[in-house]
Amino acid sequence: MSRARLAAVFIAFASSLAGGASAQGWLWLHESPVVGFSENDWDAWSAEIQRVLGNEPDGSTTTWTSTETDSSSDLTPVRTSRRGEQTCRRLRMVIRSRGRQSTNTQRFCEQPDGEWKIVP
Repeated sequence: MSRARLAAVFIAFASSLAGGASAQGWLWLHESPVVGFSENDWDAWSAEIQRVLGNEPDGSTTTWTSTETDSSSDLTPVRTSRRGEQTCRRLRMVIRSRGRQSTNTQRFCEQPDGEWKIVP
């Protein structure tokens, strides 16, 4: 995948999870192993993040593995809290691809439509 195409995929992914204005919370991904993800990896990983945040208890680790590349990620909700009327969760993500690994923790809040988005 070309760097231009990868950048476009990255921006679309960050915006879909973060909701436009909060996309800056995903800037750390630019230097992470996710640059080795295929477009299908992005879609599958994003869906798994949504599933884990909506269903898995704090402290449980789910491993997502790509069916196309050597990419994988451990997703662990570490804390659930409230932000006004919203349920929010911290998610630790260990991301592996192309022989590289990174760990990052981000805060997501559930939106009225049920989608989880990253928040500052």
